[in-house]
Amino acid sequence: MVETVNIREEIKKELCVMSSINRHAVDRITVLWAITECGLGGFFHAIQSPFTGLLVGGLSVTYISLIAWNSIEENAGRTIQIARSIAKAAVTVIIAKAIISPHSPVGAYLAVSIQAILGIVIYSLLPSFKISAILLGITSTTASALQKVFVLWIVFGQSFFESIDQFSNSISERLTDTPLGFSISYASALAFVAIYAAGGLFIGIIIAQIPKALLTHRERLAVLLSEFNGEQNTQQPKRSKIWIVAVVLGLFLLALAFQFFFVSADAALTQLIRTISIIAVWFIIIQPIIQWFIRLYAKRKSLETESFLNSIKSEIPLYVSLSRFAWNQSSRVEGNRIRSFILILLHFTLNER
Repeated sequence: MVETVNIREEIKKELCVMSSINRHAVDRITVLWAITECGLGGFFHAIQSPFTGLLVGGLSVTYISLIAWNSIEENAGRTIQIARSIAKAAVTVIIAKAIISPHSPVGAYLAVSIQAILGIVIYSLLPSFKISAILLGITSTTASALQKVFVLWIVFGQSFFESIDQFSNSISERLTDTPLGFSISYASALAFVAIYAAGGLFIGIIIAQIPKALLTHRERLAVLLSEFNGEQNTQQPKRSKIWIVAVVLGLFLLALAFQFFFVSADAALTQLIRTISIIAVWFIIIQPIIQWFIRLYAKRKSLETESFLNSIKSEIPLYVSLSRFAWNQSSRVEGNRIRSFILILLHFTLNER
């Protein structure tokens, strides 16, 4: 009993030491965050797991959480310290994404910004790391889902969703002689957001366990990583965009069909003009302007930014190989595979470099 108490006290003391400000840890996590955003997209697509979307979204939340964990200085204001570290890391990641992956959509920058803002607010206001991690997981994934729904609404318009409801009601009336009595489009959107929120709860629970798990399983993680030879993968897996184009084109044709058959030919023509105009304005005007501002800001910090970008570019091949290794190793570890994968990546980043 006494031995158990001593072990708990030792863990608490070590956790307190870990939670004090650690600039090296914050810098390394920022690099890992940037590498994940800029260079690991092909890997995550290649593993073809049903949890890929959850994993990609959860990693950003994990990085923000660990930056907050390592950004609390004993004699400094909690809010200022956390806000400064998360904001600086997010800006650095956005700059890296704009320069290394210039074809990234504006929505990707927006997603990083929203996650960072939520992280600053939640970790600044709540003293409990576990509660904050779970809340950030839920809110960030919910925001991501709402962002996707909002983009559909902007591109296709309210009339598209109304045509879906009219189609659903017509099918219901043919089968049961009564309309549905509710909006199938809004119900689908609500279910989509709820699924994302549930996934956020799942990833939040995992994140809440990570700081302690990194400490208690460090020897086991070191043994696993001893098998990693550090060989860099010069041929990175590339994400095929054919399926993305097919999905977007399919949605577009579906929208036109609904408008034509359940509203009017004029509505379909309006839909066509609206969608083409919005996409043109978005990619020809808005996205280049945003990327120009990001690049302009980066030039003002040219020396610091150049060094950071060179570090990211040089480490991307290594982390592609490490990610493949970590994913394969995680299947050999008992427990949650996503949690094991994240722990292997973080242990390597914080201890082996």
